[in-house]
Amino acid sequence: MFKYSLLALAALALPAASHAQGSYLTSVNTMELQQLSVGLGHTVVETGELGATSIRAQDENGLTYLLLGTACDDNEMNCNGINMQVLYTVENPDYYQINQANLEWSAASVWYDPDSTALGISTYVILDHGQSMDNLELILGVLLSIAPEAVELAQQ
Repeated sequence: MFKYSLLALAALALPAASHAQGSYLTSVNTMELQQLSVGLGHTVVETGELGATSIRAQDENGLTYLLLGTACDDNEMNCNGINMQVLYTVENPDYYQINQANLEWSAASVWYDPDSTALGISTYVILDHGQSMDNLELILGVLLSIAPEAVELAQQ
């Protein structure tokens, strides 16, 4: 009985040990945002443009996107969230179609700022309990695949 109890305790400790090895990010800095983009084969165009923990990057198709650290510490160096955004300049979007895009793709939010004529497609990732870099790459990849279709729909 004692032997099985020890085995059960050891099995419970395994997930904690793998988590402690740093496989999950609970916060990000600029370097990790760059690694996220470069890991997908993308080019980092600019860093720090929209805050200390921010990058502008471009994928292999020329689509430009932003990764913005949010919920940052006092120095804005370590952030507990990432706002991933793709922005387009659109003069007269169809608000009904923007709503349709939001219904079509729940993995992202489609919105319009009339002051800047920016149509944005974004997703927000909370890192409090950890995310793997692989999962962050997947989330960004989904956003980048949704964005061109969402902007096309919003302009119909």
